[in-house]
Amino acid sequence: MNWSILPEGWTQEPGWWVAVIAVIAAVGAGLRWLIKFIRDEWWRKKHDTQHQDIDERVSRLEKMLEGVPLQIEPSQPPELPPGLPELEQDVGEKVRSERLLGCSELIKLGNVAFWRSDYKKADSYYQVALDQARKSKRLDLVVAGLGNMGAVRQVTGDLDEALRCHKEALSLARSIGDRKGEAGDLGNMGLVYQVKGDLRRATKYHREALQISQETDDRQGEASDLSNMGNVCFQRGDRDKALRCYEQALAIDREIDYPQGAAWDLGNIGTIYEAMGELDKALRYHQEALDTNRQIGYRQGEANALGNMGFVYMAKGESEKAMRYLREALAILDEHGLAHGRDVIEDAIAEIKQKQQEKEQ
Repeated sequence: MNWSILPEGWTQEPGWWVAVIAVIAAVGAGLRWLIKFIRDEWWRKKHDTQHQDIDERVSRLEKMLEGVPLQIEPSQPPELPPGLPELEQDVGEKVRSERLLGCSELIKLGNVAFWRSDYKKADSYYQVALDQARKSKRLDLVVAGLGNMGAVRQVTGDLDEALRCHKEALSLARSIGDRKGEAGDLGNMGLVYQVKGDLRRATKYHREALQISQETDDRQGEASDLSNMGNVCFQRGDRDKALRCYEQALAIDREIDYPQGAAWDLGNIGTIYEAMGELDKALRYHQEALDTNRQIGYRQGEANALGNMGFVYMAKGESEKAMRYLREALAILDEHGLAHGRDVIEDAIAEIKQKQQEKEQ
């Protein structure tokens, strides 16, 4: 019996079939190389496309950040460019970890996260920005970063650490002659002492900030300082003095054509009249604030004004109107991913619902 593995008619001696096998082996090796080449090219092009996509998004993010304030004012979040919060969430972590942008952009990214109430993420941006600013000796950016980091500490309840950040920023601002930064840090310290309930110190720091703003002809800063002083007076129970401060701030913001600030001042004045029991007058000021915010497209301010009107209608005992305004305010916050004032509005809605249920029982 023939046990040869060769086909019938083939010989055991090397012949033409050996050449065939060699060709087949060569073709197989070529195919393996071709498959590897195609696979490698596919991965390279995919990586290049992804890299280009990241570069494009980072470039778009950098452009959007141009209009974002470097220093935050917790009580007055600005109107952010549409799509910026989403883009920050999309590529912000890569930008931070790989330091794809400069110090000022990282600080501004922290501000975006701060206004979304993502304080842990905001702090991580500030930490990286501060490290870069110190290494490059950009002391003005160190001042801004420390001030913003202090604001994070304040809203998260670490008031002593907030004061430490603001004091360090204040000392540095004075050493480099940054008067605007100095005024900002003094105002920030005043805000922390307000939260601590030390209204005497709060007044002292706000007054010092106001003096610097006036000396440097920083009209917008002057209006902000007057507003802060009005808040302290209101907290102290001196409504008349608070009203005068708010009215002075409103006059300045109108003079310098700063409608966003004017809207905040109108809201503050409305709140004073609500506290005084002059509810119709309060509604007129809140309505004017609402109209101003809608004219400039400031959605956070619009939500604030609607919420304030809801609170006034609650005080008037008109729960249906109150609920309508509060829900409209909450819808704007939800639509734009805004956090400022949300907890107060949600509590008010819950209170109205509870009272309605009690009436039905």
